[in-house]
Amino acid sequence: MKKLLLIAALFVSTVNAADWTACRDSDLDPTRVGQLNMQLIPDINGECMISLGDGVNYPKYRSYMFSTAGDLIVFNSFGDGSPSTSTGARSYILLPRTNPLEFKIEDNNIHVKTPSGVVFVFSGKKGDLVAVHGMYFTLDDEVRGDNNGGLDLHPFKGLIIDEGWRQGELPRVDFKRSSHFKDGHGNFCKVLNSDIFEAIIDNSGAIDGAKLKFVSPGDMRYFLENKCPQIKY
Repeated sequence: MKKLLLIAALFVSTVNAADWTACRDSDLDPTRVGQLNMQLIPDINGECMISLGDGVNYPKYRSYMFSTAGDLIVFNSFGDGSPSTSTGARSYILLPRTNPLEFKIEDNNIHVKTPSGVVFVFSGKKGDLVAVHGMYFTLDDEVRGDNNGGLDLHPFKGLIIDEGWRQGELPRVDFKRSSHFKDGHGNFCKVLNSDIFEAIIDNSGAIDGAKLKFVSPGDMRYFLENKCPQIKY
């Protein structure tokens, strides 16, 4: 038992090592780690983003985009053709947002720590996700159009908003669709996108994405208390 506890302690100290770099503080150029391409995007609609994914198997590949707003967008390209038929996205929001979005590169792996504190580990050798610290996950390695993006997440603390999978476009920009709140107790609540998201309009007047309507954690708590009382947040 002591040996197991020691291993666990060493594991935690490794995951929480101090050599993290905040997305907003980094000027890292686009870089390659094994099969992984990584790029920092300093400002998209006011958010810093980390994009990484398989840089070898184009046009059939999976990539991941993390934002300082807590977003995780799992993008799949499963062949040549029109984006409306050959691409898709599975989107999540990981809550609460209590930390900066950070990353580190070590041992041919890229680690991304989300604002909720969950750490995603990507292997340069594999070119894909290999571990998630702080959340249950399953991953279908095969990139194809009928497995909902391949990544399924469930929190064991905190909260996620699972926007589901949509072919050809981000799920949240379809305000007639629904998303699910999921908590660490196994509870979930289905809500309309129009109840929780608002459109981001670009300079031409077109929709350039969507963001949560809630200005503060208190606003979200009020919404959940009234719409999803089963959610423990």
